[in-house]
Formats: sequence, structure tokens, C-alpha cells
Amino acid sequence: MQRYFLGILALLLTIGGALMWMRDSHNSVHESALAAACLKVGPVLGAMWLAFPQVLQLLRRFPPALIAAIVIGFGTVIIRPRATAIVIPVILVILLLHFLGTLFKPIQKGPKPRA
Repeated sequence: MQRYFLGILALLLTIGGALMWMRDSHNSVHESALAAACLKVGPVLGAMWLAFPQVLQLLRRFPPALIAAIVIGFGTVIIRPRATAIVIPVILVILLLHFLGTLFKPIQKGPKPRA
């Protein structure tokens, strides 16, 4: 995903949510929920747009399986809050094992000089 696309999407969601909220007809619950969601997601995407280089650096640092485990774990906690006591320690153990794996990874030597 390109950075400019993320910024445009954040701007559109924020403006669209504000417009829906301003012309809010009180008989539509779904429209109010959509406006509230847009007003929450838009600024979060805007913050990600500002921090895009740091987000890319973070994504390059961790393997995709670890990122997927974290996203699935937090999704589980959002859906079932009582699972927090199980999910958070499991994610912390996975992160600890990843950190220990990077500590004990052998140092790569440079290319051998040609004779």
C-alpha cells in the first residue's frame, strides 16, 4: 500500500464521517454507526500515514507469521475479552522466543575475498 493512498483514504473517511454525522437523520441507526466508525478509523489511518516509514521498518523487522499471530491474538481479545488472560501471555512468549532467536542467530560473515 502506498503512502499517498493511505493519506487520501484517511482524509476521505474523516470527511465522509463528519458529513454523515452533520446531516445525521436520527431515524437511521446504521448511518450513525457508519459515521462513528469513519470518524474513528479515519484519524487512525491518518496517524499511520504520518508514521508510515516507521511502520514499514517495523513490518520488515518481524516475520509475517509473527505479525499474523499478533493480529489474530488481538482480534480474539477484541471479540472475546475474557480470552485476554490466555492470549496476551501467549503473544508475549512468542515475542520472547523471536527475540531470543535473533540474539542467538549466527553472525553472517561477509563474502570471501577472491584469490
